[in-house]
Amino acid sequence: MPLLQIQTNLSSVTDTQKNEIMSQGAQILADEIGKSLAFVMVVVDEGKSLYFQGDSQSPCLYASVKNIGIL
Repeated sequence: MPLLQIQTNLSSVTDTQKNEIMSQGAQILADEIGKSLAFVMVVVDEGKSLYFQGDSQSPCLYASVKNIGIL
């Protein structure tokens, strides 16, 4: 199952924003990998401790894609 995992240090992501991120992320992943939306998973983790460019306070995110199988 293709997985898009997004971690952000933001703690104030609304449900509407999270749903939009998951919906668009799932569609992009499905299109790029060539799978149906029925087989794609998206996870959004908020409030994570992230450190980027010498700063842990500025908004940032980390996104990773995992896919098992043949493209």
